[in-house]
Amino acid sequence: MLEAHSKDLILVLFGLVILLAVFLRWLARRPASKPAQLARLLLTSLLPAFAYAFAVAASQQFLKVTELPPYPGYLTIALYGGIPFALLVALFPERLRGVGFGFVLTLFTLIVAGDLVYFRQFGNILPFLAAKSGGQIWDVRDLVIDSFSREDYWLLPLLLSAVIVAVCSWRLPKLAWRWPGPALQLALIAVGVFCSVPLYHDAQRWLKSQRSWRVYNGMDSVRGAGLVPAHLREAVRSWREVSQDQPLEPGQVAELQRRYDERAKAAEPGAGFGAARGKNVLMVQVEAMQEFVIGAQLDGQPITPFLNRLQERGLYFANIYDQTAESSTSDSEYLSLNSQHPLQQGAVAFRVAHHDFVALPHVFAEAGYSALSAHAYLRGMWNRAFIHPRWGFERSLFKEEMGEGKVYGWGLADHVFFERMVPVLASQARPWFAFLITLTSHGPYNYLPAKERKLKLGGLNGTQLGHYVQSMNYVDRALERFMTELEARGVLEHTVVAIYGDHDSRMMFKPADVRGAVSELGLSPERVDRLKRRDFAADRIPLFIVLPKGTSVPAGVVSTFGGQIDTAPTLLHFAGLPRPRSFVGKSLYPERPGSAVTVKGSGASESALWIADRQTCEKPDSFEALPVEQCAALKQLVAQELEMSWMLTTKNLARGIAGGSAKP
Repeated sequence: MLEAHSKDLILVLFGLVILLAVFLRWLARRPASKPAQLARLLLTSLLPAFAYAFAVAASQQFLKVTELPPYPGYLTIALYGGIPFALLVALFPERLRGVGFGFVLTLFTLIVAGDLVYFRQFGNILPFLAAKSGGQIWDVRDLVIDSFSREDYWLLPLLLSAVIVAVCSWRLPKLAWRWPGPALQLALIAVGVFCSVPLYHDAQRWLKSQRSWRVYNGMDSVRGAGLVPAHLREAVRSWREVSQDQPLEPGQVAELQRRYDERAKAAEPGAGFGAARGKNVLMVQVEAMQEFVIGAQLDGQPITPFLNRLQERGLYFANIYDQTAESSTSDSEYLSLNSQHPLQQGAVAFRVAHHDFVALPHVFAEAGYSALSAHAYLRGMWNRAFIHPRWGFERSLFKEEMGEGKVYGWGLADHVFFERMVPVLASQARPWFAFLITLTSHGPYNYLPAKERKLKLGGLNGTQLGHYVQSMNYVDRALERFMTELEARGVLEHTVVAIYGDHDSRMMFKPADVRGAVSELGLSPERVDRLKRRDFAADRIPLFIVLPKGTSVPAGVVSTFGGQIDTAPTLLHFAGLPRPRSFVGKSLYPERPGSAVTVKGSGASESALWIADRQTCEKPDSFEALPVEQCAALKQLVAQELEMSWMLTTKNLARGIAGGSAKP
């Protein structure tokens, strides 16, 4: 691959461009003969080609030092990545082209250096919208300097080439010929524009694709298309964000403030408020854990025996609906920590990452808690290394901090992740808030080694559903070991624990899965059909909250209807802390009438289910059809709740709404 020799190529280019610069300087001092002027004209015409070569080689080297292998088909677009810089150099007239080369190559080097710093801190390339925070670079200069290593010396030849060529080309005398220089410049520009067309089409195709909304990690584009095309994609995506952002009128903001204030008044605390005041709070977000596995058995084998027993010592919320959109896990984090609905397209963690948030870690921090997040995967996934501090986490641990260990699938095996977190939590000064994100149970659910597959699958053997229940069984065992160790260290005596699924399983439910779900798990054909279609009626996740022993809240099943958006208000309720006025959700305890709303327009309550994509009204558990008119109030609630949440999120009004003084 080209990146394997990119460093050598940079050094070769450096040597050649220095020879070119010296020769240019020598020619500038020679008598203005036609051969000398022709040689100078040819040499300066080579500078766009050198700019192109430097850009391509440095982009390859960036992939090499970040240890991210390119995706198949990477070179299809990546080789065009140097064209914009070649074109910029060609735009300078012949006499100033050497100075222009120095400027353009310096600019490119700074971009690459910025990407390296940003990648090492946040796991992504530098976002276009981050430019408005450029004034803070001096404040974090020590962090920037510390981000570089000796391995980055390859950036020095780029800078030296830029400086030396600019100096050697300074104040070149005018050419005696008038027409060859401009004619050759037009030819260079024409070639540059023509060769830039594939980049334009790539950016447009990407912008129109669903991938441009479902951004998991900016490095995906780098690995698929190269550094410069990735920046172009990011630029057009950012342009779309800015162009669609229209400010609200003062009257609209006042009306939004009024609606949030009314919602806050309706969420007055009830029984159980402050039952765990001053206690630690631990949230565990489990990858793809769906409600139907809780209590289910496979030929007499319980899939989640520990979580089944957990209902005897804690609260199990049985009617929690999956409220995530296309950005799955990231949406769940936004819902659970910010008590706001996700966007219909794209992750909040990318689209509005620079906004001011009012999140659960902020509330706990104001009450004297420390705030920690942890995930045993890349810090750039879902932009977590950047967005988690924006949500109030003082400290975050990722793959880099977790160290080496057994890997099941994407990252550290869940049981290893939990083992690493036990001493961290046990050593935290109380009170603390911790947010842990698991990963092993990520689709396609076939990451477990044979020794971890404890269930006898029977008719589910070889099916995706079989892999899924094995994964859930493994997570259940990992959670049991985690909780047992925390209890042995005395941590649970002072800790509220919330365990919930981040979203549904996303399984395809092929014919073998459907048969197995009915015959092996005992699910009704109607329910399996709903699960297969990811129908809102069956799209529920489990939520457990375990309070320390001795609290006044009895264990049991809570039937309040809700979703992840209600997790943060519920935990604040038990902690005895006021719910911010900017939160959309409400406490699920004590049991009361509730509702769940999804970004697709569906809604659920105790009396009815509104399924937006099918435009049907049903009973919540029996799937029995109801007259559409019986869902009229629920439909109105769905529309109003989504509108007020999206307005707050997209217009950056969380702080203002929470403080009661939102401004447009």
